[in-house]
Formats: sequence, C-alpha cells, structure tokens
Amino acid sequence: MDTIYLTDLDGTLLDKRASITSENVKRLNYMLSQGLPLSFATARSFISAQRVVGGINFSLPIAAYNGAFIVDPKTEKAIRISQLDRERIAPLLKIIEQAKIPTLVFSFVGGIERLSWVDSMANAGIRNFLSDRKGDKRLRPVSDFAQLLQGDIFMFTMIGSRAEMMELRPRLGTDGYFNCHLQRDIYYPDDWYLEISRHDATKAEAARAIKEMVGARRMVCFGDNLNDLPMFLVSDACYAVANAHPDVLAFATGVIPSNEEGGVVQWLTAHGEYKTIMA
Repeated sequence: MDTIYLTDLDGTLLDKRASITSENVKRLNYMLSQGLPLSFATARSFISAQRVVGGINFSLPIAAYNGAFIVDPKTEKAIRISQLDRERIAPLLKIIEQAKIPTLVFSFVGGIERLSWVDSMANAGIRNFLSDRKGDKRLRPVSDFAQLLQGDIFMFTMIGSRAEMMELRPRLGTDGYFNCHLQRDIYYPDDWYLEISRHDATKAEAARAIKEMVGARRMVCFGDNLNDLPMFLVSDACYAVANAHPDVLAFATGVIPSNEEGGVVQWLTAHGEYKTIMA
C-alpha cells in the first residue's frame, strides 16, 4: 500500500450535527469499494463512532479514544489498548476521590468495556455527555467511588468550565506516564474536557501503528482540533478543514473546505486514482 488516509470525525468528517450527508456516504462507500485506504482517528469510543459513521464501510484498523484503542472494524475487537497501570494511577485516584471531582471512568469491569460515573455527583457537563449516549451498552452509573474505580482503567474524563478544568489540571500531579489533554466540546461550547490516559494514548502513536499494520509508505491526515496536531506531526501531508482551530490551520499542509461543506470527501474525490466516482 502506498498511502493511507486518516481522518478525524467530529468537526472534520462530520458536520455540526455530528452527521454526514447520504450523498457523501455514497461517495465514500464507492471509493472504499474501489480500494481507497481510508480510516479514522477519533476521541469517541468505537461504539459511539459507529452511531455516526456506521453506514460507511471502513475495513482498515481505526483509532478510538484519542488513540487509546486501535480497533478492527470488521470484528469490532480491540487490537491494542493503552491500559493504565494501577500502581502508577494510585495517587491520581486518591486526588479524585478526596476532592469528590465529578469524573467519567473508562475501564473494563469483569472483562466488559464500561463507562462509569457516580450518578449523584454528575454535573451539567457529564449529563450533556451522557445525553448523547442513551442506550450505550457501556453505561454504568454507580453509587460511590469504590464502585467507580473498579476494574482495569484506561482513561479518566472530567467535564466542567474552562476555569474549573484549568484550576484542576495542575492539582492532578500528572507526570511523564500520563497524557493529559484539555479540549472544548464542539457541540456544548460551555463544556471543557480534561482527559487523562497513558502517555502513548495519542492519535500520533495510533496513526503510526495503523500505518505500520497496513504496510503503507505514506500517511495523509485530516483534522480540525488540537488533539489532531500529534497525528499531523507524524503524517507526510496533513489537511485542516477551513473551520479548524487556528493552530491546526497554521500547521497544515493545506486548507480544505469546512466540515459543513464535506471538505474531506471533496478532497478525496478530487485527488488520486479515486477521483472518478459514481455520479
């Protein structure tokens, strides 16, 4: 394989309603059927991603949870998981528990992927997050911190105002073992996410791993937000949608039409051997 194409979802491939037009789904599926080596890297879980791009026939490994997971979309099984070491996160767990910080915990409990939170402590941001995931089989409300911290944990997410998250970040005392990422929710602009995962749980590490898995010589990436910059750094070419964060626009190889205009699909349609597609 010469080149693999890797796109972010929210704010890049998806529009402001977290959707993609039926025409663009049709175009992508045609190109994929002709051999287009396209995959995606998202902050979403694979389950959440399937709810918005399940109609697109991706077959190459995908990156979920900002790179904490690499998943085979054909089997829906994780190929690689950046699991957190219990001893290394013990101080962090203590801070979260003592400060009673509303937290989403992503883990495996009894071998089953779960998304847990202390229901009585959920703030507006966590409620907004959960409202978009009704019916998600991972959901696991618990009554106390002892239950919250059960299982094999691979990510924590705290949601609040920017001021709250900026004040909280230095208190967590994360070191080189952790990847700590602060990001604004593009659908709920008042909500800011502070995500903590293992140091190698990044889109960069996942992108490099996927490139190696499929045997590609080059990698071309598409994105819009700061969590896409690590992926841009390890790509051979990187394109930002027109509505991307200024830092992403500044770093990009080029700027393509916005996510509202289907910029990624437009670029893929116009370039390479896949440009002649179904009318």
